Amino acid sequence: MLLNKLSTMASFSRANRHLLAVLFSACLASTCFPRADALRVPLATKINSDDQAVLEDLVSAWGDFTGSDTWKDSGKKCDHYTGIDCAGNGRVTNMTIADAGASGTIGVLTKLQSLKYLDLSGNDITGSAASLSKITSLSYIDVSGNTNLNTGFSSLSNLEKLKHLDISDTGYEGSISTFVSKLTDLTHLDMASNSLSGSIPGFLSKLKKLVYLGLSATGEDGLKGSLPSGLGKLTRLEELYLHRNGLSGPVNVLSTLTKLNRLLLGDNYFNGSFPWGFSKLRNLNYLSMRYNALEGRIPNVISTLNKLTYLSLYNNNLKGIIPRTITTLTKLNNLLLQDNYLDGYVPVLTSLKKLTEVDLSANYFTGPPPNFYKAPSTLNLDDNYFFGSSVPKDKNGDTICAASLDKNCLTIPSSYGCGSKPSQRTASACNKFCGTSGNMQCGGIRIGICYPSDKVVETSGSTIDPGCLCANGWSVSDDKQECTK
Repeated sequence: MLLNKLSTMASFSRANRHLLAVLFSACLASTCFPRADALRVPLATKINSDDQAVLEDLVSAWGDFTGSDTWKDSGKKCDHYTGIDCAGNGRVTNMTIADAGASGTIGVLTKLQSLKYLDLSGNDITGSAASLSKITSLSYIDVSGNTNLNTGFSSLSNLEKLKHLDISDTGYEGSISTFVSKLTDLTHLDMASNSLSGSIPGFLSKLKKLVYLGLSATGEDGLKGSLPSGLGKLTRLEELYLHRNGLSGPVNVLSTLTKLNRLLLGDNYFNGSFPWGFSKLRNLNYLSMRYNALEGRIPNVISTLNKLTYLSLYNNNLKGIIPRTITTLTKLNNLLLQDNYLDGYVPVLTSLKKLTEVDLSANYFTGPPPNFYKAPSTLNLDDNYFFGSSVPKDKNGDTICAASLDKNCLTIPSSYGCGSKPSQRTASACNKFCGTSGNMQCGGIRIGICYPSDKVVETSGSTIDPGCLCANGWSVSDDKQECTK
């Protein structure tokens, strides 16, 4: 009938009608329509009886956990089991029982021989992880947060298909075992929040497919020594977590990791200057190097990191000015530079429209306190040498009352309008700081108008004051950033 109707359509030529007939016949022969068994949805298949027995044993062994009530009735199809996926043959391939309150030994899982994906994170599973080595189909393992599942991980070296291994916060103790080097297909390795010791082994360079590497420790002991050159070969890395260890030395070796978007190096003993090579890390959006021993200046090339939303360099030994190029980092939300030896005038920050947290406290900044495009929710300018009668304002000229301004050299106006006035340094303390020091001389016209070092200079004609000039024998650099000989 369909062909008869087609033959009456004037728009079709004889050749076209013939082609449709051939195609229709082919479809009837099932060459273009799927067979009934191909239409089966894996989740709707009846679970394999052997795997069903394993799930029943799990409920008995692990007690009631979130979703376990759906596992107790026999004869169900796979989609009735919360957290379980099956293949078309009914074998369990995926198990997700995360933060479910499960408690018991892991060994009962070994009979699930088709299991590929296993997420038991955030429970109280015990026993030896060596049991999982018997499930050679596994490509994903997350047992993080099971603090008593802390042995047997070295047996996992035979899991050749493994791509994701998360054993963070499991109570793992000791050095990074060589078993890791055999898992060359890994893209994700997380051993964080454990009692790691020793150094970062060079054999990690064999894991060339790694996208994520988490080796942050608990902060009590942690990894020691310098960064191995092999880390620089993991050029697919997008996230690297090394914070809360006892690592030391320079960090330049990481300058080759140009795909990084998150880099956490805080709470270590890294030293040397801020690495110029980091200017190549143009995909970074999160950089933390807090609580280290970095020295020298923040380089102008930091402007190349124009995807940064979070920058934390606090509690280091950084000196000099904040480079004006930092004002090009227009995606910044958090700027944390407190507890350093930074000085000079703070550059105009009104171009950073997304700032929500700014901490410049415990430095040696002078000049008027900075203004902002909008009021950050947190703004700490305490313990500096800001001077004058102005206070931070937003783009509309409204006072930012969230600003903390204690221990500066400000003359807070009576119209402050933000509650009690911030307490300031004494005039003698401000004058002492402002006196002749190093290669700088202060005009002495206004409290706090000079600098503690040879860095930023405001020459005569400044809209602030004709305050600090270079001492005899020194001259202002072309960019007016420092005194030079």
